[in-house]
Amino acid sequence: AIVHFTNSILLDEFDLAVPQVVELELCRENDCKVFVSAPKSSFSTLDNIHIGDRFTKLKIPHIFPVCRNKYHKAFGRIQKGLEISNANDNYACGPVAVYIVSEQADFYDNALCYEPNSPSTSVKWTGSIPLTVLSAQPFRIAGDVRSGALQGSAFTTGFDNVRENSSKCPSVSDFRSTESFSYYFNGPIATLYSESEAEVELAIGSFQDFSLETPRFVSSPGYIGCQNGETYRSSLYPKKSTFHLIHKK
Repeated sequence: AIVHFTNSILLDEFDLAVPQVVELELCRENDCKVFVSAPKSSFSTLDNIHIGDRFTKLKIPHIFPVCRNKYHKAFGRIQKGLEISNANDNYACGPVAVYIVSEQADFYDNALCYEPNSPSTSVKWTGSIPLTVLSAQPFRIAGDVRSGALQGSAFTTGFDNVRENSSKCPSVSDFRSTESFSYYFNGPIATLYSESEAEVELAIGSFQDFSLETPRFVSSPGYIGCQNGETYRSSLYPKKSTFHLIHKK
């Protein structure tokens, strides 16, 4: 099912692999931004999935990034609402993460949004502006603090939920760092936000395995963690997750 937040929603491939039009009430009374991330294997099905109003349809791949900072499509208030429709045979849809944010959201105008690459995407970040990563596959965010100190939190949700709201999305890790750090996310979306400013060099990439040699959090695939308990689904996730923990004295 669609993951609902106070001022945004997150859709997966199963939400889009349906015969009926998906109506987005979130964007009926507000401007909205749409962010999309998908592996290349999904492009052929996404070519036939459209988003827009009843008169203007945009292929979802047209929202894909063309540079390191994730491009988005902004839609104005649409009286009849924003819609997503699937024109594929049998309503096929490959793995995808679609993050739609209302203008009522915190940081709507200035938050950063990226997707992981292989090799990793290099990003300069100051900490005071939320940085969100969107991906249909697990990913890693590693950072080196060049100057100053970070004091903030990592969330498994979008930038609109880093401040307390009715979604009640707690942080998964709080950090205080003047050196280096890394986080591994087994879900579609994550956000870093710091209450202090610093100059940070980030590397955002994919991963298969990770180490627990330094403090980490571990989650089930698609974990979001907000009060409503909704989760994200992907056919790229294994049906069973195995965690092998080794402790060395």
